Formats: sequence, structure tokens, C-alpha cells
Amino acid sequence: MGNGKRSGSGGRTNWPVNLAGCVGAGAGVALSFLVGALADLRGFWPGMIAVCVGGGVGVVLGRLAGSLVFRRPPGNGPRD
Repeated sequence: MGNGKRSGSGGRTNWPVNLAGCVGAGAGVALSFLVGALADLRGFWPGMIAVCVGGGVGVVLGRLAGSLVFRRPPGNGPRD
């Protein structure tokens, strides 16, 4: 680990995909607030469940889109 490598699946070159996941989470939470207001969800727990589901789906879709958009060119991967 002393040579600048980080443990994990992506290391430091994975930041665009992680950022896309965060943007997707924010969009999912905002969308769940909008849907919650339109569907007239009343109470704390239905709204909290909607926010958690919206954020989770947003993270998954954001990371998927980020991995498709920010694909590394072949041959430029980390060397072991």
C-alpha cells in the first residue's frame, strides 16, 4: 500500500462514478418529495420510507449512469 494504491474496487480513479451516484441520490430524494406531495402522503413514516427508497434508487441509477458515461479506455486500468 505504500506505492499510492488504495484498497477497494475502484480506488481514487472511481470519483466520477461516486459523484454520479451522489447526484442520483439527490435527484431521487427530490423526486420522492415531489411524488410525496402529489400523492398526499401523510405522516412521518410514509414520507421517510419514500425518501429512503427514492435515495436508494437514485444512487443505484446514478452509479449505473456514471459507470456507463465515465468508462475507462481499454489498457488504462491500474497496474498491479
